[in-house]
Amino acid sequence: MKFEELLEKFDNPNVYTRVNDENLETICEGKMYDIECKKEFSDQEVMAFGYYDDVLCVRLAIKWHAKEFDTLEELKNDPDLQKMGRYSWAKVMLKGKPVYACTTNQQYEDILSDANDYGIQVIFHGCTLPRGWERMYPNYVSSEAVLASENVFFSDYHAKQEAFELTMHPFCRNAVGAMDWGGTIMNKYLSKDNKSRHRRYTTDVFEMASAIMNQAAIQCIAIYPNNLSELPQHEIDFLKSVPTTWDETKFIAGYPGKYAVVARRHGDKWYVAGLNGTDQVMKLTLNLPMLAGKSVTYYYETASKDRKALWPVSQMKTVKVDKKGNLKVVMQPKGGLIVEK
Repeated sequence: MKFEELLEKFDNPNVYTRVNDENLETICEGKMYDIECKKEFSDQEVMAFGYYDDVLCVRLAIKWHAKEFDTLEELKNDPDLQKMGRYSWAKVMLKGKPVYACTTNQQYEDILSDANDYGIQVIFHGCTLPRGWERMYPNYVSSEAVLASENVFFSDYHAKQEAFELTMHPFCRNAVGAMDWGGTIMNKYLSKDNKSRHRRYTTDVFEMASAIMNQAAIQCIAIYPNNLSELPQHEIDFLKSVPTTWDETKFIAGYPGKYAVVARRHGDKWYVAGLNGTDQVMKLTLNLPMLAGKSVTYYYETASKDRKALWPVSQMKTVKVDKKGNLKVVMQPKGGLIVEK
């Protein structure tokens, strides 16, 4: 069966589809009607298909091109490989060892180069990991390359996973390069009326701190008109003023998937962000030598007096870091903290 024939048999064009090659490497994915490689692979034979976690997975019999090269430069400049389509792959030998060459990364660099000629800045979504493009192209802003915040909106499962994921990415995905996570979500419920659908499981200060933790030169605040009247003024003021570019970054403390604390400097002002990925209250003593002996603004949360409340109460106060640079802090379950000076 051809790939095009398989897709025609499905009545729902919105089904999420993942297309893999014969080695089960993902080539492209997205909603069936919108997957970019659909046209290019329409005549490819389907080896297997089925559902996994509500995703239609399709395995295609991609034809491999066998070539051998002595140098990487020969491989890059080979005319046959350069003629390959965007999603074509080649299994080649480089100095006697098998490697895989793909034209997709060249496509990204071509887009960045062409866009720069016209003064256009670029954020990639539905994409691969960045490959040092922040250093190579002045118009490169960020890449998604992560199961991002729209999934928090899509399902209750991902909303529950948000705290874990955002305490994992500082150690893996975001350590590689800029990560466009998407919106800092301030609605309590993932709906326009802020009452229906599933709820947000992270706290307000967690979301605010994520705008510092998630490194990308453009930060989106997923704010609704109702937030302007419902949020405490200190939260709105912070979201209006938080920088998106940094002159210095320091790792303070953390463990992948459990918690992360990072300090970033913008000009002469420091911002310290902490995220708690667990369901437990977390008490920490942070060592902040750059703020030793200084009074700082501390955003934190306290448990609500209303036992039925689903979220803690956001607070802000001025505290003093001791002469050794130590500051005792508390993060509520799936909560956060911010220190600024």
